[in-house]
Amino acid sequence: RAWAKRMHDLTASDDQNVLREDSTFAVESLVWAVANEWRRIAEHHHIELQVDIKVRGLSIHGDAKRLSWALGALVDNAIKYTPVGGLLMIQVRPPEDGNVVIRVRDNGVGIKREELPQVFGRFFRGTPETADGRPLRVPGMGQGLTLAKQIVEAHGGEIVVKSRPGSGTAVYVHLPIAEA
Repeated sequence: RAWAKRMHDLTASDDQNVLREDSTFAVESLVWAVANEWRRIAEHHHIELQVDIKVRGLSIHGDAKRLSWALGALVDNAIKYTPVGGLLMIQVRPPEDGNVVIRVRDNGVGIKREELPQVFGRFFRGTPETADGRPLRVPGMGQGLTLAKQIVEAHGGEIVVKSRPGSGTAVYVHLPIAEA
């Protein structure tokens, strides 16, 4: 699967190799590319994937492919931890402090409060539970959020996770807006 190869490429890279391409591109192009890449997978899991672009015309500077991988890791997690019939939203929100804000939000099982500080740790898997308290087993190695954070920070950005068990998770990616 292409996703597994991408993850392998990223885990083999060090901080200096996170940014390989350097260009200025539209945020909405990035978001639509990620949504279109993951839409079939979401549909296969009977999850609705929506895109909501509140602000158009914003650009960012960096490696579009790597940022696509980072957002893809967030979407992948959202799909894994959202039950059948769930909703996944990729949203471009109004800028804050000179940063574009991309939010990936699901209505999945959520993350326990005590586990939130650890979610960016390499190989951290957490102990998610279904609504009826059963452990939820999903594929993966616990590297997606680690790599997403590495990529976002290499672009001068920040990534923040907010979650509540039973209500879902929202991941906010803040990236500097490129000068016109």
